[in-house]
Amino acid sequence: MTFKELKQGYSIYILDKDNMCVKNGKVVSVSAPHIDKKGFDLGVALVVDVVLDIDGNVATYTFKEDTEAGYVQ
Repeated sequence: MTFKELKQGYSIYILDKDNMCVKNGKVVSVSAPHIDKKGFDLGVALVVDVVLDIDGNVATYTFKEDTEAGYVQ
């Protein structure tokens, strides 16, 4: 399933590399695909903003719309 196919309430799993554990989160919302204003290295890319609730902490992450895995710092 790609990031653009996520829906509100879906479960998502996060690998926390710092603590070497897997966390379970919930999708709060997913934006419609839009052009990335920050720019990925590969030119113009359509992205989605995914709002996740992970252990009670809600944060927004931006991923390329057609990918199944992503990395954030």
